[in-house]
Amino acid sequence: MKDNTASVAQEVFFEYQKALRYEGLKCSQDYLATKKASDITPYMSMKTFCLEKNNDELCTMDTLLNLSLSDENLVIKNNLTMCNSLNNDPEGCQRQYSLETVGTVQKDFKKHFYDSLFKLRSSHLSFNCEQQSDVTVMKLKVLKSGYAEDKLISMMDYVSEQWSRNNFKLEIQLVNERSSDVIELIPTNRSVSYVPDDNNRQIYLSNLLDSYAGKRVLVHEFGHVLGFPDCYTEFYDSEKKSLIYYEISKEDTNIMCSLKSGVSVPDDYMNQLTQKSCVFN
Repeated sequence: MKDNTASVAQEVFFEYQKALRYEGLKCSQDYLATKKASDITPYMSMKTFCLEKNNDELCTMDTLLNLSLSDENLVIKNNLTMCNSLNNDPEGCQRQYSLETVGTVQKDFKKHFYDSLFKLRSSHLSFNCEQQSDVTVMKLKVLKSGYAEDKLISMMDYVSEQWSRNNFKLEIQLVNERSSDVIELIPTNRSVSYVPDDNNRQIYLSNLLDSYAGKRVLVHEFGHVLGFPDCYTEFYDSEKKSLIYYEISKEDTNIMCSLKSGVSVPDDYMNQLTQKSCVFN
């Protein structure tokens, strides 16, 4: 009974956070509407379909032969949606549709939209690193402002701990002066915490979060500073006049995909940082 109560409390908390996020994003509907093109629902639907039919994420020609009418309609609908996301040409996608193109469209969509959810953005920042024995130490500077120093130290210690594992360590130094390589943590009364698209050395952290939720959100936002995108899906559907939010999987444990308890930074993200973001002096 106790475990069930904790689970219900977690779900209620999650839905409350989502409601706050919806409220805070009302003024961003135009931007969010453009993100509908990257909705991965049709790919996930095809992935499930192909796994059931031939135990592979991508459909083969053999899978697509002799389909039932409902299966054929599912394949056509998802294929045309993915094709239009890639090409923004509904009529062209309709003309070019055939069983031979289904696998190609699915593969292209996976590479362009799905796989990119888990990779460093091409515009990611670089940071100074040191090799200490077999550990790569990435060094970040954070401005000593916005919060009481003891609270800021506690927050940064938590971020560093969550972004450190095995052969990778994130080391955060608090500094007194702004410069081009310094990250600034800015308290905000908005319900949404975020890193601006045009300045990923700034983190706006909502004051509406309790201490534990605030730290967890901060770990997520530091992921954006480091260059990783959200891997949940969020967009405004102008036809339904609704904000759409969903996570790839309820079992997902990636902190960039979900803020539920039990999530963490994947090992692969630290490998990507070592290989692509480190500048060794």
